[in-house]
Amino acid sequence: MVNNFTQLSLSEGMVKRATRIPEFEDINIHVISREDIFLLKGITDRPEDLSDMERLANRLLDWNIIESEVRSQKDPWRWILKFYLRLLDLEEEYGVRSPLIKRFEKEADLFAGMTAVLSRFPEGKADLEQIAEVLEWDREYAVRVIEEMRKWDIFHSDMTDLCGK
Repeated sequence: MVNNFTQLSLSEGMVKRATRIPEFEDINIHVISREDIFLLKGITDRPEDLSDMERLANRLLDWNIIESEVRSQKDPWRWILKFYLRLLDLEEEYGVRSPLIKRFEKEADLFAGMTAVLSRFPEGKADLEQIAEVLEWDREYAVRVIEEMRKWDIFHSDMTDLCGK
């Protein structure tokens, strides 16, 4: 079980970062990088993956590679949120604070709102009051979430008048 919406793609970057294991000369075996293992474990819900993440985080990781990889995936807003929440779990459980927490914090807040709205309105059609009610936030937050949904082309209603734009 990777997640409940789609699978993370094995990107060209992951393939380039993979290293060949020389002991198997007649069989091509490649191992993905520590950064990519960390990311893949960071999108699961398996408890054992969190402890693996802790061990990996205590080694030298290139956090920029991990961030770039998350952002390059299809529907990165979903992955950023999922990964961000997992990084919070890692910090709470093991005291490991990734620099990516700060980098993803503001986006993850909006992406959580988007996820809540889409779970209630899967077609992406609702008015501002309905969205504000789902989010249990003020109208300003609801407008920011709607604007973010528009940016990702996942909100299909014309909210121009309701958002004051």
